[in-house]
Amino acid sequence: MATLYRLLQNLVMGCLIAVGLLWWFLTGSGSGIEFYTVEDQALYETLTDDIVKGAPRISTNYRFVYYPPQGSVSEVSAVYFEDTTDIASLRDYLISIGCTLDRTEVNVENWLSKDKTKAITIFVDPEGKTVDLEIRLPPPWWW
Repeated sequence: MATLYRLLQNLVMGCLIAVGLLWWFLTGSGSGIEFYTVEDQALYETLTDDIVKGAPRISTNYRFVYYPPQGSVSEVSAVYFEDTTDIASLRDYLISIGCTLDRTEVNVENWLSKDKTKAITIFVDPEGKTVDLEIRLPPPWWW
């Protein structure tokens, strides 16, 4: 019984640490991460990748995010859509601009730009009803 209690205590502590790290990462915490909308013209024009700019708006509720390159982490330009899980028009758009589907996993599609210099990922969260379209420059080493 004591072993089960310690296991549960460690599990809860691990979850709390993971949630704290996730919150720290998503809120930026001085890391230069920018959340913005189209109305923030200066940020939109300077930080948003052209693929993201041209992507269809699959929901009326969306925001843009920019993660600057840090160490081995790639630069990321993204748009996060809420209240949707339909990615058919995003797929059609990527195909129309010459992107190729590289691989798929559960709720994740990995694409490459026409010139193979950008890694594109579509994440779908069916429970949270969100879709993320992320562009990474340059592609990570495992591409």
